Amino acid sequence: MKIRISRKTWLSISVSLGLVAVVWMVGTVLAQGDTERVMSPAGGSAGNTFTYQGRLLDGGEPATGTYDFEVTIWDGSNVTTNQVASCPGIVDDIPVVDGVFTLYLNPDRPMSEVFNGGERWIRIGVCPDGGGPYTDLGFQPLSPAPYAWGLRSGAVISGDVEGGTFGDAVLNVSARHPWGGGPYAVGIYARSSTSSAVWGESAGIGVYGQSTSVYGVKGHSTSSAGGYFSSDEGHGLRARTSGTDIYDHGGYFEAYQGYGIYAESTLNYAVRGEAGNATSAVKTGMIGVLGRGEDHGVVGSSDNGCGVYGYTDGTSWSLDAGVFGESSGQAPGVHGNNTAVTDTAPGVMGTSTNDAGGNFTGGLAGLYAKCTSSGSGYGGGFYNDTSTANSQFHATVWIENKSDGDLIWAAGGNDSDVDFRVTGAGHVYANGYHTPAADFAEMLPAEAGLEPGDVLVIGPDGQLTRATEPYATNVAGVYSTEPGFVGGNDEDLDPAENVPLAIVGIVPVKASAENGPIAPGDLLTTSSTPGHVMKAEPVLIDGVEFHRPGTLVGKALEPLDAGQGVIEILVTLQ
Repeated sequence: MKIRISRKTWLSISVSLGLVAVVWMVGTVLAQGDTERVMSPAGGSAGNTFTYQGRLLDGGEPATGTYDFEVTIWDGSNVTTNQVASCPGIVDDIPVVDGVFTLYLNPDRPMSEVFNGGERWIRIGVCPDGGGPYTDLGFQPLSPAPYAWGLRSGAVISGDVEGGTFGDAVLNVSARHPWGGGPYAVGIYARSSTSSAVWGESAGIGVYGQSTSVYGVKGHSTSSAGGYFSSDEGHGLRARTSGTDIYDHGGYFEAYQGYGIYAESTLNYAVRGEAGNATSAVKTGMIGVLGRGEDHGVVGSSDNGCGVYGYTDGTSWSLDAGVFGESSGQAPGVHGNNTAVTDTAPGVMGTSTNDAGGNFTGGLAGLYAKCTSSGSGYGGGFYNDTSTANSQFHATVWIENKSDGDLIWAAGGNDSDVDFRVTGAGHVYANGYHTPAADFAEMLPAEAGLEPGDVLVIGPDGQLTRATEPYATNVAGVYSTEPGFVGGNDEDLDPAENVPLAIVGIVPVKASAENGPIAPGDLLTTSSTPGHVMKAEPVLIDGVEFHRPGTLVGKALEPLDAGQGVIEILVTLQ
């Protein structure tokens, strides 16, 4: 039996949305056996199918009857290539009248995957209905009709257009949700496994997307960029909103695990933000983030992490900083504010993981404050107004160092000449120490009810108590009103059970003129009036005047003519 294709047959594909129609012309002559037939592929019903028509000849004459067909689609012209689809196996009882037949083929894969612009061949087997084995007619190429070339891979669609509404573009695609709902009805869906799924290039707008409810343009990627925007001179990406609500953003970026925004610039700002009608000078150079606004340049807020996190791997400690604050006016370069009442978080936190190594000029500080002002106004490296009381956490400066380095270094005009230093062990070193108060005190256990200015003695239990007898040999000193230096002042001590005892220096003291008027320079001792001093009188032994050892409190610096009062004395226990 010889079967052959003696006429050109044609193939058409219709897409169910009715947007695109593609026609292929098929023309191949094959010969097998002794009987000639003009054949065409297997059938189905009209719908989302493609049509294959032809004339089947049997013995040189147009065939009439029913036939069975077996159709497959391949990406090459022989069995060494790959079968792309079947349609959909054996199709029975196809009527042929006067040699003419029409078959509707529905591949077992989506049309967009079977016919994606690549080369395609159709392989056909045919036999009379119930008539035995199929005759293989080999491979026939599927060729596109002329207009279909415009939709093949690498095709270019071009034209002269004018206008910016639907219908004016070179390619117009409209998608409507089948039942008018949502959330999505996609007009064009582009996917790429390696490079750009959609590439827009234009002297005007490369890609323009507009939406009244969802997204004008949406890009998605599982490994690389969902959208890539590049510009040689202007804006790589420009986003704008005309909304007036605070949640109407020109651009909205959301990240679940990566960066919300990653911006990189080799010669200029990676991110530049401006708000309002700011007129201040703009810092120039290669800056990661530039914030400029009428109120705030950069504001960072976080519920659980860092509001603003700055990092640098620079090598110049005086120039390279994770966060650098600079001000040309009277406002601070960096302002930290913590409004939490019960929390202990700092307004500004600086961290350094490197040990200073004892070298101020090369050390890395968690927080570095420096003032170069030579004016007569405020020139402090740190300035803070802490008005909240009754909390140990409301500190102007809180310093913690978990390494072996110093807690504080302070230098004046020469950074290499340290004027003040607090070591990690709490030792303080200074070129000089000055205070308005003029006494040295020790924190010691004391009974309740004592007052500043009381003359104190050591009681039988070792606690301090008021002096009540003249010339007490157990006198210890004076309850300091405002000590200049306090030793033994452990912060865990209970102030209700411990008092600062002035043992040397100038302090106010309660005094009594019960032993005569007190004049500056008089030696003072305890009196019969509790907590008061009086003028000390010497005793005569073998014609020599002596003061009783261990009874003198100090010398008067101010007079007391009569009665009782408070005078300043120089505490010199003897």
